[in-house]
Amino acid sequence: YTDTESMLRAVHQQIASLDDGSGVLVMTDIYGATPSNTACKLVKAGHVDVVSGVNLPMLLKALTYRLEPLEQLAERIANGGRNGIFRVEECNCDAGT
Repeated sequence: YTDTESMLRAVHQQIASLDDGSGVLVMTDIYGATPSNTACKLVKAGHVDVVSGVNLPMLLKALTYRLEPLEQLAERIANGGRNGIFRVEECNCDAGT
C-alpha cells in the first residue's frame, strides 16, 4: 500500500467480508507499528477487537478458543501472552530430554 488510507480501506473491506455477525479479532505483531495503528482505527465494540504484541502462545490460544465470544477471546489471548513470558535464570530441566 502506498498510504495508510488505502490500507485502512482494504482492512475494513476484509473485516466486513469475514464478519459472520460474531465479530472479528485482529491480531498484530508490534503495538504502535502501522498494522496496529491501522487496526485500532477499526475497533468497534462487539464487532472488531484488536490484540497487539502477539506472540506464539497468544496465537495458539486464539486458535484453541476461537469459538468464544469476541471480548472474552481477546481477554483470554492478552492474558495468555502475559502469562506465557518467563525469564529463565537457571535451567532446572534434564539436559538429556
